[in-house]
This record gives sequence, C-alpha cells and structure tokens, in this order.
Amino acid sequence: MALVYEPGDALVFRQPFKTLTQDVLRLTNKNNSPVAFKVKTTAPKQYCVRPNAGRIESGDAVEVQIVLQPMQEEFPADHKCRDKFLIQSIQITPEMDSMPMSELWAMVEREA
Repeated sequence: MALVYEPGDALVFRQPFKTLTQDVLRLTNKNNSPVAFKVKTTAPKQYCVRPNAGRIESGDAVEVQIVLQPMQEEFPADHKCRDKFLIQSIQITPEMDSMPMSELWAMVEREA
C-alpha cells in the first residue's frame, strides 16, 4: 500500500517553545482505492494532532496539523527530542466502505 508522507523522516518544531509551535504532515494516497489513516504519538499530552484520523480518497492528500503545546520552560540548545509518531493506514475494501471509522479500526486491532 502506498501512503506517502512528507516530511519523510522528522517533524521540526522551532523555538520559542513557550508558545504554540506547529508543523504539517502531508499524507498522499497513491493507491487505486481509498485508505483510512490514524496518527498516534508517544506523547499525546504534548501534541494536538488534527485530524488524527480519517479517510483519503485515491490520488488525494490530507494535511495533518501537529501542534506542540506550550512548555513551561525552554529546552536547552542541545536537547534531543525522543517523541515519536506512528502513522497507521489500511486500504478500504468495498466491504469496509460503509463502516464507521471507529468500527473499522476496532476490526483492524482485533485482527492484529
């Protein structure tokens, strides 16, 4: 399945971190059928991800806004962030087409 995401290796959040800072993750569906996607993070209290799940039609793209919540203090200049993001996706078959997203992901989790 070809769900292409940009940037490919890292999101970049620039100082100051005491205010909202954000980056954009662009997801492009290169399949001949729609896909469902879900974005997860290891630090859900630190980030607001919108939309965090959805459907992308064949050939379409979605821009996901990832907002880093304001910090109490600035990070040191040499700080290495260890937060991670996971992009899950599944090709939507004709049988799945009418399923609500929550039901679709519950089915995927049961089969994993």
